Amino acid sequence: MTLRLAMKPIVATFALILAIPAAALSPGDKVTPDAIAKADFIKGEPIKKWEPGKPYIISCWATSSSSSVLTLPMLQDIQKIYAEKGLKIVAINVGENDRQNVVSFLDQKGRAITHSVAFVPSGDTFQTEWVEAARVTQLPFSFVVKDGVYLFGGHPAKLTGEMLQAFIDGGDTQQAMLDKLERQEVTEGVITDHLRAYSTAQLAKDPDGMEKAIAAIATTQPDFPHLPRMMVDVALLRKDWPTATASLKAIENPQLALMSAALISRQYDSVEEQPASELFEAVEEILAKNMADDASIKASLARVKWKLGKKEEALSVARLAVLEPGQLAKEPLEAFAKSFETDKPQTLDELISALNLKVKPTGP
Repeated sequence: MTLRLAMKPIVATFALILAIPAAALSPGDKVTPDAIAKADFIKGEPIKKWEPGKPYIISCWATSSSSSVLTLPMLQDIQKIYAEKGLKIVAINVGENDRQNVVSFLDQKGRAITHSVAFVPSGDTFQTEWVEAARVTQLPFSFVVKDGVYLFGGHPAKLTGEMLQAFIDGGDTQQAMLDKLERQEVTEGVITDHLRAYSTAQLAKDPDGMEKAIAAIATTQPDFPHLPRMMVDVALLRKDWPTATASLKAIENPQLALMSAALISRQYDSVEEQPASELFEAVEEILAKNMADDASIKASLARVKWKLGKKEEALSVARLAVLEPGQLAKEPLEAFAKSFETDKPQTLDELISALNLKVKPTGP
Protein backbone atom coordinates (compact mmCIF):
# COMPACT_ATOMS: atom_id res chain seq x y z
CA MET A 1 0.00 0.00 0.00
CA THR A 2 1.28 3.44 -0.87
CA LEU A 3 0.43 5.97 1.83
CA ARG A 4 -0.32 9.52 0.79
CA LEU A 5 1.84 10.63 3.73
CA ALA A 6 4.80 9.14 1.89
CA MET A 7 4.36 11.22 -1.27
CA LYS A 8 7.63 11.69 -3.14
CA PRO A 9 9.10 14.92 -4.52
CA ILE A 10 7.98 16.11 -7.93
CA VAL A 11 10.89 14.33 -9.62
CA ALA A 12 9.17 11.05 -8.72
CA THR A 13 5.86 12.37 -10.04
CA PHE A 14 7.48 12.65 -13.44
CA ALA A 15 9.06 9.19 -13.37
CA LEU A 16 6.53 8.15 -15.99
CA ILE A 17 7.99 10.48 -18.58
CA LEU A 18 11.44 8.89 -18.52
CA ALA A 19 12.35 6.34 -21.18
CA ILE A 20 9.53 3.81 -21.51
CA PRO A 21 9.52 1.07 -24.19
CA ALA A 22 7.02 1.29 -27.04
CA ALA A 23 3.62 0.04 -25.95
CA ALA A 24 2.17 -3.16 -27.38
CA LEU A 25 -1.29 -1.57 -27.09
CA SER A 26 -1.61 1.95 -28.49
CA PRO A 27 -4.45 4.28 -29.49
CA GLY A 28 -5.85 3.19 -32.84
CA ASP A 29 -5.52 -0.52 -32.04
CA LYS A 30 -8.49 -2.88 -32.07
CA VAL A 31 -9.53 -4.26 -28.68
CA THR A 32 -12.12 -6.79 -27.52
CA PRO A 33 -14.04 -6.79 -24.23
CA ASP A 34 -13.17 -10.44 -23.55
CA ALA A 35 -10.79 -9.72 -20.65
CA ILE A 36 -13.24 -7.22 -19.15
CA ALA A 37 -16.08 -9.75 -19.37
CA LYS A 38 -14.03 -12.14 -17.21
CA ALA A 39 -13.60 -9.55 -14.44
CA ASP A 40 -15.45 -9.88 -11.13
CA PHE A 41 -18.12 -7.16 -11.31
CA ILE A 42 -18.93 -5.76 -7.87
CA LYS A 43 -21.33 -3.22 -9.36
CA GLY A 44 -23.08 -3.42 -12.70
CA GLU A 45 -23.12 -6.11 -15.36
CA PRO A 46 -20.10 -7.51 -17.28
CA ILE A 47 -19.45 -6.12 -20.75
CA LYS A 48 -19.63 -9.01 -23.21
CA LYS A 49 -19.62 -6.98 -26.41
CA TRP A 50 -19.15 -3.36 -27.46
CA GLU A 51 -22.40 -1.59 -28.29
CA PRO A 52 -22.05 0.09 -31.71
CA GLY A 53 -21.55 3.85 -31.52
CA LYS A 54 -21.23 3.87 -27.71
CA PRO A 55 -17.98 5.15 -26.14
CA TYR A 56 -16.63 3.34 -23.10
CA ILE A 57 -14.30 4.57 -20.35
CA ILE A 58 -12.38 1.68 -18.83
CA SER A 59 -10.66 3.25 -15.83
CA CYS A 60 -8.00 1.38 -13.85
CA TRP A 61 -7.63 2.19 -10.15
CA ALA A 62 -6.50 0.85 -6.78
CA THR A 63 -7.54 1.51 -3.20
CA SER A 64 -3.87 2.03 -2.31
CA SER A 65 -3.48 4.83 -4.88
CA SER A 66 -4.54 8.15 -3.37
CA SER A 67 -4.74 9.67 -6.86
CA SER A 68 -7.11 6.88 -7.91
CA VAL A 69 -9.35 7.52 -4.93
CA LEU A 70 -9.41 11.24 -5.68
CA THR A 71 -10.54 10.64 -9.27
CA LEU A 72 -13.46 8.32 -8.44
CA PRO A 73 -15.80 11.29 -7.79
CA MET A 74 -14.64 12.72 -11.12
CA LEU A 75 -15.75 9.56 -12.93
CA GLN A 76 -19.08 9.71 -11.12
CA ASP A 77 -19.55 13.31 -12.31
CA ILE A 78 -18.88 12.14 -15.88
CA GLN A 79 -21.41 9.35 -15.36
CA LYS A 80 -24.09 11.84 -14.28
CA ILE A 81 -23.56 14.07 -17.30
CA TYR A 82 -22.95 11.63 -20.14
CA ALA A 83 -24.63 8.32 -19.22
CA GLU A 84 -27.89 9.36 -20.83
CA LYS A 85 -25.93 10.18 -23.99
CA GLY A 86 -24.69 6.61 -24.25
CA LEU A 87 -21.30 6.82 -22.50
CA LYS A 88 -20.50 3.80 -20.35
CA ILE A 89 -17.95 3.64 -17.51
CA VAL A 90 -16.29 0.66 -15.86
CA ALA A 91 -13.82 1.29 -13.03
CA ILE A 92 -11.61 -1.79 -12.75
CA ASN A 93 -9.57 -2.34 -9.60
CA VAL A 94 -6.19 -3.78 -10.60
CA GLY A 95 -3.00 -4.90 -8.90
CA GLU A 96 -4.62 -6.02 -5.66
CA ASN A 97 -5.58 -9.48 -4.44
CA ASP A 98 -7.93 -8.64 -1.59
CA ARG A 99 -11.39 -8.42 -3.11
CA GLN A 100 -13.01 -7.90 0.28
CA ASN A 101 -10.83 -4.84 0.87
CA VAL A 102 -12.20 -3.33 -2.35
CA VAL A 103 -15.77 -4.18 -1.34
CA SER A 104 -15.24 -2.60 2.09
CA PHE A 105 -13.76 0.50 0.48
CA LEU A 106 -16.78 0.87 -1.80
CA ASP A 107 -19.14 0.36 1.16
CA GLN A 108 -17.39 3.20 3.01
CA LYS A 109 -16.63 5.67 0.24
CA GLY A 110 -18.25 4.44 -2.94
CA ARG A 111 -21.94 4.32 -2.15
CA ALA A 112 -22.66 7.24 -4.47
CA ILE A 113 -21.02 5.47 -7.42
CA THR A 114 -23.60 4.43 -10.01
CA HIS A 115 -21.31 3.23 -12.82
CA SER A 116 -19.94 -0.31 -13.04
CA VAL A 117 -17.05 -1.37 -10.79
CA ALA A 118 -15.06 -4.57 -11.28
CA PHE A 119 -12.18 -6.36 -9.58
CA VAL A 120 -9.32 -8.30 -11.16
CA PRO A 121 -6.49 -9.90 -9.15
CA SER A 122 -2.81 -9.44 -9.94
CA GLY A 123 -1.78 -11.26 -13.09
CA ASP A 124 -5.32 -11.38 -14.47
CA THR A 125 -5.86 -11.37 -18.24
CA PHE A 126 -7.04 -7.75 -18.14
CA GLN A 127 -3.86 -6.70 -16.40
CA THR A 128 -1.62 -8.41 -18.97
CA GLU A 129 -3.63 -7.68 -22.15
CA TRP A 130 -4.58 -4.10 -21.28
CA VAL A 131 -2.60 -2.53 -18.42
CA GLU A 132 0.80 -4.09 -19.09
CA ALA A 133 0.35 -4.08 -22.87
CA ALA A 134 -0.31 -0.32 -22.78
CA ARG A 135 2.77 0.17 -20.54
CA VAL A 136 0.68 1.72 -17.77
CA THR A 137 3.10 2.48 -14.95
CA GLN A 138 0.96 4.59 -12.65
CA LEU A 139 -2.66 4.61 -11.55
CA PRO A 140 -5.24 5.89 -12.22
CA PHE A 141 -5.34 5.34 -15.97
CA SER A 142 -8.36 5.44 -18.29
CA PHE A 143 -8.84 3.78 -21.67
CA VAL A 144 -11.48 5.24 -24.00
CA VAL A 145 -12.89 2.71 -26.47
CA LYS A 146 -15.52 3.05 -29.19
CA ASP A 147 -16.62 0.48 -31.77
CA GLY A 148 -13.80 -1.80 -30.69
CA VAL A 149 -11.06 0.81 -31.22
CA TYR A 150 -8.83 2.12 -28.45
CA LEU A 151 -9.13 5.88 -28.97
CA PHE A 152 -7.38 7.48 -26.00
CA GLY A 153 -5.44 6.56 -22.88
CA GLY A 154 -4.34 8.67 -19.94
CA HIS A 155 -5.13 10.08 -16.52
CA PRO A 156 -8.88 10.53 -15.96
CA ALA A 157 -8.28 14.25 -15.41
CA LYS A 158 -7.56 14.48 -19.14
CA LEU A 159 -11.08 13.35 -20.01
CA THR A 160 -12.45 16.77 -20.85
CA GLY A 161 -16.05 17.49 -21.68
CA GLU A 162 -15.03 18.53 -25.17
CA MET A 163 -13.28 15.21 -25.75
CA LEU A 164 -16.10 13.06 -24.41
CA GLN A 165 -18.75 14.92 -26.40
CA ALA A 166 -16.66 14.53 -29.56
CA PHE A 167 -16.46 10.77 -29.05
CA ILE A 168 -20.20 10.64 -28.42
CA ASP A 169 -20.95 12.70 -31.55
CA GLY A 170 -18.62 10.63 -33.74
CA GLY A 171 -17.98 11.38 -37.41
CA ASP A 172 -15.98 14.48 -38.34
CA THR A 173 -16.18 15.82 -34.77
CA GLN A 174 -14.54 12.68 -33.42
CA GLN A 175 -11.85 12.72 -36.12
CA ALA A 176 -11.07 16.37 -35.40
CA MET A 177 -10.60 15.48 -31.74
CA LEU A 178 -8.31 12.56 -32.62
CA ASP A 179 -6.23 14.89 -34.81
CA LYS A 180 -6.03 17.36 -31.92
CA LEU A 181 -4.91 14.61 -29.54
CA GLU A 182 -2.21 13.57 -32.01
CA ARG A 183 -0.88 17.14 -32.08
CA GLN A 184 -0.93 17.21 -28.29
CA GLU A 185 1.11 14.00 -28.23
CA VAL A 186 3.83 15.73 -30.24
CA THR A 187 3.78 18.63 -27.77
CA GLU A 188 3.98 16.20 -24.87
CA GLY A 189 7.15 14.74 -26.40
CA VAL A 190 8.74 18.20 -26.24
CA ILE A 191 7.45 18.65 -22.68
CA THR A 192 9.02 15.32 -21.75
CA ASP A 193 12.47 16.60 -22.74
CA HIS A 194 12.02 19.72 -20.62
CA LEU A 195 10.78 17.64 -17.67
CA ARG A 196 13.91 15.52 -17.88
CA ALA A 197 15.97 18.71 -17.69
CA TYR A 198 13.90 19.89 -14.73
CA SER A 199 14.31 16.58 -12.88
CA THR A 200 18.07 16.58 -13.50
CA ALA A 201 18.34 20.13 -12.17
CA GLN A 202 16.21 19.31 -9.13
CA LEU A 203 18.39 16.32 -8.25
CA ALA A 204 21.44 18.57 -8.56
CA LYS A 205 19.70 21.22 -6.39
CA ASP A 206 20.14 23.72 -9.20
CA PRO A 207 17.26 26.25 -8.97
CA ASP A 208 18.50 28.18 -12.02
CA GLY A 209 18.34 25.01 -14.12
CA MET A 210 14.89 24.22 -12.76
CA GLU A 211 13.70 27.73 -13.62
CA LYS A 212 15.10 27.44 -17.14
CA ALA A 213 13.19 24.20 -17.67
CA ILE A 214 10.01 25.75 -16.28
CA ALA A 215 10.33 28.65 -18.71
CA ALA A 216 10.75 26.23 -21.62
CA ILE A 217 7.68 24.25 -20.56
CA ALA A 218 5.64 27.44 -20.17
CA THR A 219 6.62 28.50 -23.70
CA THR A 220 5.57 25.13 -25.15
CA GLN A 221 2.43 24.66 -23.05
CA PRO A 222 1.42 27.70 -20.99
CA ASP A 223 -1.36 25.78 -19.22
CA PHE A 224 0.81 22.81 -18.19
CA PRO A 225 -0.93 21.88 -14.91
CA HIS A 226 2.20 21.21 -12.82
CA LEU A 227 3.89 24.57 -13.48
CA PRO A 228 2.63 26.18 -10.24
CA ARG A 229 3.85 23.20 -8.19
CA MET A 230 7.24 23.36 -9.85
CA MET A 231 7.55 27.07 -9.08
CA VAL A 232 6.87 26.30 -5.40
CA ASP A 233 9.73 23.78 -5.42
CA VAL A 234 12.15 26.30 -6.90
CA ALA A 235 11.26 28.84 -4.21
CA LEU A 236 11.66 26.21 -1.49
CA LEU A 237 15.11 25.26 -2.77
CA ARG A 238 16.09 28.93 -2.68
CA LYS A 239 14.54 29.31 0.77
CA ASP A 240 12.53 32.17 -0.64
CA TRP A 241 9.63 31.72 1.75
CA PRO A 242 7.49 34.69 0.57
CA THR A 243 7.61 33.47 -3.04
CA ALA A 244 6.97 29.87 -1.98
CA THR A 245 3.96 30.98 0.05
CA ALA A 246 2.56 33.15 -2.76
CA SER A 247 3.13 30.40 -5.34
CA LEU A 248 1.40 27.80 -3.15
CA LYS A 249 -1.61 30.06 -2.65
CA ALA A 250 -1.75 30.68 -6.41
CA ILE A 251 -2.26 27.00 -7.31
CA GLU A 252 -5.83 26.86 -8.59
CA ASN A 253 -6.15 23.10 -9.02
CA PRO A 254 -7.28 21.75 -5.60
CA GLN A 255 -5.61 18.36 -6.09
CA LEU A 256 -2.25 19.92 -7.04
CA ALA A 257 -2.50 22.38 -4.15
CA LEU A 258 -3.11 19.48 -1.78
CA MET A 259 -0.20 17.53 -3.21
CA SER A 260 2.14 20.51 -2.74
CA ALA A 261 0.90 21.18 0.78
CA ALA A 262 1.29 17.52 1.77
CA LEU A 263 4.81 17.43 0.32
CA ILE A 264 5.83 20.58 2.21
CA SER A 265 4.43 19.28 5.49
CA ARG A 266 6.46 16.08 5.07
CA GLN A 267 9.60 17.80 3.75
CA TYR A 268 9.94 20.09 6.77
CA ASP A 269 8.48 17.79 9.41
CA SER A 270 11.70 16.38 10.87
CA VAL A 271 14.37 18.95 9.93
CA GLU A 272 15.78 21.63 12.21
CA GLU A 273 15.63 24.50 9.72
CA GLN A 274 12.01 25.53 9.32
CA PRO A 275 10.37 27.81 6.74
CA ALA A 276 8.59 31.01 7.69
CA SER A 277 5.34 30.58 9.62
CA GLU A 278 3.44 32.21 6.72
CA LEU A 279 4.23 29.18 4.53
CA PHE A 280 3.07 26.75 7.20
CA GLU A 281 -0.10 28.79 7.62
CA ALA A 282 -0.81 28.44 3.90
CA VAL A 283 -0.13 24.69 4.16
CA GLU A 284 -2.43 24.51 7.18
CA GLU A 285 -5.27 26.17 5.29
CA ILE A 286 -5.03 23.79 2.32
CA LEU A 287 -4.80 20.66 4.49
CA ALA A 288 -7.75 21.80 6.63
CA LYS A 289 -9.94 22.10 3.52
CA ASN A 290 -9.11 18.53 2.48
CA MET A 291 -8.96 16.57 5.72
CA ALA A 292 -12.49 15.13 5.60
CA ASP A 293 -12.48 11.31 5.50
CA ASP A 294 -8.67 11.22 5.16
CA ALA A 295 -6.63 10.24 8.21
CA SER A 296 -3.29 10.84 6.48
CA ILE A 297 -4.16 14.47 5.78
CA LYS A 298 -5.36 14.88 9.37
CA ALA A 299 -2.01 13.56 10.59
CA SER A 300 -0.12 16.04 8.42
CA LEU A 301 -2.38 18.85 9.60
CA ALA A 302 -1.82 17.91 13.24
CA ARG A 303 1.95 18.15 12.78
CA VAL A 304 1.67 21.53 11.01
CA LYS A 305 -0.57 22.93 13.75
CA TRP A 306 1.92 21.74 16.37
CA LYS A 307 4.75 23.55 14.61
CA LEU A 308 2.61 26.70 14.54
CA GLY A 309 2.19 26.47 18.30
CA LYS A 310 -1.47 25.41 18.13
CA LYS A 311 -0.98 22.40 20.38
CA GLU A 312 -4.59 21.94 21.52
CA GLU A 313 -5.83 22.10 17.93
CA ALA A 314 -3.10 19.66 16.89
CA LEU A 315 -4.25 17.17 19.53
CA SER A 316 -7.88 17.51 18.45
CA VAL A 317 -7.04 16.88 14.78
CA ALA A 318 -4.84 13.89 15.65
CA ARG A 319 -7.73 12.41 17.63
CA LEU A 320 -10.04 12.90 14.64
CA ALA A 321 -7.69 10.74 12.59
CA VAL A 322 -8.28 7.92 15.07
CA LEU A 323 -12.06 8.32 14.85
CA GLU A 324 -11.97 8.27 11.04
CA PRO A 325 -9.01 6.03 10.09
CA GLY A 326 -10.34 5.05 6.68
CA GLN A 327 -8.04 2.42 5.15
CA LEU A 328 -5.25 3.05 7.68
CA ALA A 329 -4.60 0.87 10.72
CA LYS A 330 -6.14 2.37 13.85
CA GLU A 331 -3.52 1.30 16.42
CA PRO A 332 -0.63 3.40 15.00
CA LEU A 333 -2.98 6.38 14.70
CA GLU A 334 -3.96 5.99 18.35
CA ALA A 335 -0.29 6.02 19.39
CA PHE A 336 0.29 9.04 17.15
CA ALA A 337 -2.60 10.96 18.75
CA LYS A 338 -1.51 9.96 22.25
CA SER A 339 1.96 11.37 21.59
CA PHE A 340 0.44 14.84 21.17
CA GLU A 341 -0.32 14.80 24.89
CA THR A 342 3.45 14.95 25.46
CA ASP A 343 6.07 17.58 24.65
CA LYS A 344 7.40 15.51 21.76
CA PRO A 345 4.71 14.14 19.43
CA GLN A 346 5.56 11.53 16.81
CA THR A 347 6.84 12.72 13.45
CA LEU A 348 5.19 11.77 10.17
CA ASP A 349 8.11 9.44 9.39
CA GLU A 350 7.52 7.62 12.67
CA LEU A 351 3.82 7.30 11.93
CA ILE A 352 4.50 6.03 8.40
CA SER A 353 6.91 3.40 9.73
CA ALA A 354 4.32 2.21 12.24
CA LEU A 355 1.58 2.11 9.59
CA ASN A 356 3.76 0.21 7.13
CA LEU A 357 4.35 -2.47 9.76
CA LYS A 358 0.58 -2.97 9.88
CA VAL A 359 0.09 -3.27 6.12
CA LYS A 360 -0.91 -6.77 5.11
CA PRO A 361 0.91 -8.17 2.06
CA THR A 362 -1.34 -8.42 -0.98
CA GLY A 363 0.66 -11.06 -2.84
CA PRO A 364 -0.50 -14.63 -3.36
